[in-house]
Amino acid sequence: MSNLYHTMDDHLDHYQRLEREEVENREVVVQLKSVYGNDLIYPVCGNAKKFSALVGKKTFSRTEIAWIKDLGFKVRVEAQQI
Repeated sequence: MSNLYHTMDDHLDHYQRLEREEVENREVVVQLKSVYGNDLIYPVCGNAKKFSALVGKKTFSRTEIAWIKDLGFKVRVEAQQI
């Protein structure tokens, strides 16, 4: 019986760790670029690229960024390199 409890504890620890990682990983990193006078928002990190694939575009609108924030994600703007 102790083997069963050990296995259940392992599963619980595993799911708690996954939950912590999911909460910690709720960040989207984007970069702002000016292209022909238009300010565009480009995905940088994996989460941002997944959202970009979901909306079917290479850049985000400000409305889409607001939706991402509404889903509980933090949006961090990466500094543009010169």
